[in-house]
Amino acid sequence: MNMYAEYGAIGVIVSLFVLMITNLIKSQKLQNEDLDQIRQANAKLETKMANVESIILKMLDRWNRSDETSQRHREDIVKELNDVSDDLNFIKGRMNGRSIMKVTEYRSEMHDLLVQVSTRQEEMIHRVGRIEKHLEKINGKVAEHEASLIKIKTIGMVAVFIIPLTINIIMRLI
Repeated sequence: MNMYAEYGAIGVIVSLFVLMITNLIKSQKLQNEDLDQIRQANAKLETKMANVESIILKMLDRWNRSDETSQRHREDIVKELNDVSDDLNFIKGRMNGRSIMKVTEYRSEMHDLLVQVSTRQEEMIHRVGRIEKHLEKINGKVAEHEASLIKIKTIGMVAVFIIPLTINIIMRLI
């Protein structure tokens, strides 16, 4: 009887040991699955972080370019303002120098300048008219050449079909 009790106790201990091993295997399997899920989630997070990083870098580059563009724009405005102030100072100087000059002399000088501008304008209008006539002439020639090219192409296409057909008919007759 002692032997049965001893074997029974050993059996219970072995079965508990086997049960413990199977539970450890199951828990190890669950832990491995959880680790795989964590790895996948980690990979997704790394990808998202890389995307966010590239987006942020692109945004910073765009801001830098925008800053450069706005800086150039500001510099252009300052340059334009400087040019305008120079012109204004020039006009002020001319006006101060002209105060001594009589109004009739000033009007006469302005009239002469307007006549010069008008003369230049008439010359430009005349030249534009000549250019337009020349363009009409060239456009007419271009239209004629295009018509000639169409005729040549048509004749060529007809020849491409008729010549082989004629040669084929002659070869059959021979």
